[in-house]
Amino acid sequence: MTFTGYCTPAELAKFLDFGNWREFTIQSFDTSDTYYLPLISDDNKLTYVIEGTVSATNGGVLIDPGEYTVDYETGKITWETGKEPTDGDSIVFIYYVMRGFTNADLKYYILLGARRLEKDANAVFRELTSEYVTDGNLGYDYIHYLSDVTLQLPYNVLSVEELNIDGTDVSVSSLKIKGNNVSLTRDSEVRYFSGKANTTYISVTHGIPDEEADRTEEQNRLVDFAKEANKCISAIMILDSPNGRNTSLDNSYVVQRSDGSVRPDLTIESELTRYEKKYQNLLAMLQMINGKLI
Repeated sequence: MTFTGYCTPAELAKFLDFGNWREFTIQSFDTSDTYYLPLISDDNKLTYVIEGTVSATNGGVLIDPGEYTVDYETGKITWETGKEPTDGDSIVFIYYVMRGFTNADLKYYILLGARRLEKDANAVFRELTSEYVTDGNLGYDYIHYLSDVTLQLPYNVLSVEELNIDGTDVSVSSLKIKGNNVSLTRDSEVRYFSGKANTTYISVTHGIPDEEADRTEEQNRLVDFAKEANKCISAIMILDSPNGRNTSLDNSYVVQRSDGSVRPDLTIESELTRYEKKYQNLLAMLQMINGKLI
């Protein structure tokens, strides 16, 4: 699965609070008509529907999101075959729009933020497979030998996918895994790591399981903190360099928040300071909890 970041476009959009909630009502639905969510703002500027924010009701009853799709750039509503409302039904859509930011823009900043977070924390808070190769004969050693039978890796190991020691494949089922340590057992094809003069290849899945049901309580806390940290660092990147990815955004644009207040300058120092302080606090919590798990 391609990594897209720890938070979603909807979560980052609401966190930034640069957009507005909209309501679109179809008083009497007609199956022969094509409907579009209105995207033009009051000042005649184009906005974009943010992915994950759309909901709809039919006569006050929530409609299953699987019964329709929305084109986030055009606003076009498409109903699944056989799932269309009945003629005359009253349909209400609630959705969030942002001016100057598409979903692609938000995803870009989310991924940048996630990469920065992992670098700052020196850890990953997701399920990831990595390969390590050690060859003392060629002068490089990327694996720490904790003992003759144990390797110590930089991350908490979930499983070993492959291990080869000096050309001999070792059955992964014979290995013992504890935290970030991988140990050979008496059942392993190779009894000892020969040390830094040998060649060792190991492929491991590490980090935190993608499936919530497979995580511990503390791992779930890490994921929650990572999501909040991802939002903070992504916001910092946007505020610190608003004309990077998004060339249509500039500081002369007065942003109205959902509570009616306005932000006259996107790069105002107090905003950056607030996000940076929160990010550093979250980063410290992530490092502390992750250190206990390894």
